[in-house]
Amino acid sequence: MVDSLEAEKIVLEGWKKERATLDAAIAMLESRIGARGIGLGGFPSVSSVDHIAPDTFFRMTIQEAIKKFLKMVGKPARAATEIVDALNCGGLSVAYPTVYTSLTRLRDKTEVVKAGENWGLDEWYPPAPSRIKSLTGTLIDTEGLPEVGVPPAAPVAPEEQKEATFATLLPSPSRKQVVEDFINKNGPSTRAEILAGTGIPAGTFAYCMRDNPKFIKGEDGKWRNVE
Repeated sequence: MVDSLEAEKIVLEGWKKERATLDAAIAMLESRIGARGIGLGGFPSVSSVDHIAPDTFFRMTIQEAIKKFLKMVGKPARAATEIVDALNCGGLSVAYPTVYTSLTRLRDKTEVVKAGENWGLDEWYPPAPSRIKSLTGTLIDTEGLPEVGVPPAAPVAPEEQKEATFATLLPSPSRKQVVEDFINKNGPSTRAEILAGTGIPAGTFAYCMRDNPKFIKGEDGKWRNVE
């Protein structure tokens, strides 16, 4: 007895086969319609197949052939069925679904655009206005809006600029000198007091105080400068 899961799998596989058959039939009919010079909307299409040699797209990829064909015929944009017929006449053996997939991939790479129901090169048309999402999730045009960026820095007076430049040229005191100046000003100090008052990294404290001729630690645990 077949359980429900197996039954669903069988039905799904049957639908997939029917879909593949239907896609092939649709592609065949669209190709026939395009060959008769009639677009999908019922309007005559501009035929350029007669001007394509049998080896025009020989050894080219489908995407390369699409771009070459569109450059050859120029504007206006062309129906997908016309592109299929042109590629087949030019030396490629392609079906409608394959060409349509290549067109969408070229669109994703911004090399072609879909103008209505037809396809053309992106370079034929002006760039689309930039769009962003508002806080409500709605797309809005950014054309004409001021650019958003880092605000310009406030102008610096010439005198302040000179002082800042001069300050960068002065040699910075060593950490040992900083500790020595702190003790001279505040008197004997503990390790915690020196770190808090000088801002030197705790990891370099031992290195600074290892200079015995300069610093000495008293019995009270405080550091002093050697006179």
